[in-house]
Formats: sequence, structure tokens, C-alpha cells
Amino acid sequence: MTENIFTKYAAASSRRRFIAALASLPLFDSVTSAEIATKDEELINLGRRFASLASKIDHAMENNLDLPWTVLTHLGEIQDQILKYEATTTAGLCAKAQTVCWGRLGDLNPTKDMNPADRMALSIIRDLIRLHNPSLENPGALTRLLKEIEENASQSPAQSDNWAQ
Repeated sequence: MTENIFTKYAAASSRRRFIAALASLPLFDSVTSAEIATKDEELINLGRRFASLASKIDHAMENNLDLPWTVLTHLGEIQDQILKYEATTTAGLCAKAQTVCWGRLGDLNPTKDMNPADRMALSIIRDLIRLHNPSLENPGALTRLLKEIEENASQSPAQSDNWAQ
């Protein structure tokens, strides 16, 4: 009879032995890395499509070009599809993190008014971006945008139309 590793070490007098046995167990018992990569392939492709479309939107906004609503609708549809997939690799997690990063203008610093779970989630997203695509991060972008909006709101109507030119 094969002895169960948990039974053997759970009965042992040393908790250290039990923890050492747990640490030696494989993380993925029956799933190969090729299977995991295949599972995330569609998620990664969706992430690429999102990034491409987001880049076109950024370009249009930076150059004051007209942007059809259908482009934004399509971006939302891609984002909805990304949300449906469960990431099983770091690359899959990064595809999801990059969509959040774009939506927050690259500003991934948690704020004090966020609840602890949201701060932790944003911190994980920030860590993924810093590890895999740090150029996307733009600390303080949301604060700067709010300040710019407030400044424009305090100007006369003729002056506040400058942003659209």
C-alpha cells in the first residue's frame, strides 16, 4: 500500500517536516505548460487586439481626430471577452493587466480612499505591468487629468475650448 505523504507527515511530531513535504509537492500535477499556454492563447490574442485598438484611440485623441463610437464599442466588446477568460499563465494575466492599465491611463497607484481589496488588486496589476511592460505605467496620470479638467472648468467658455483644437 502506498503511503500518503500527508498522512505520513501530519502524524509526525514536527510541523516543519509537514511544511517541507507540502513545499516539495508540484504546483501543477497533471497540467503541462503547453496545455496552459494553449488555454491562454485566445486571451493573449484578445489582449493584442485590445492594445492595437487602444493605440489607435490614443493616436486619434492626441491628434484631435474624429473617432467613431463604433471603435469605442468594439473596444468594450473585446474587453468583455477578455473578462470572460481565466488566465492560467503570466502572459494571460498581463493581457488582462494591460487592459486595466490603459483604462486608468497608466496610473496604477492605489489611493487611500480605495478599499483594501481594490488596493491589493491594483497593486498586483501594477506589479505585472512593471515586470512585463513598465513603459505602460504613468504614475499620477489620473490626478493630472482631474487637475486639468478643474482648470478648464474655471476658465471662460472661450478659453476652455482650447483642448478640442
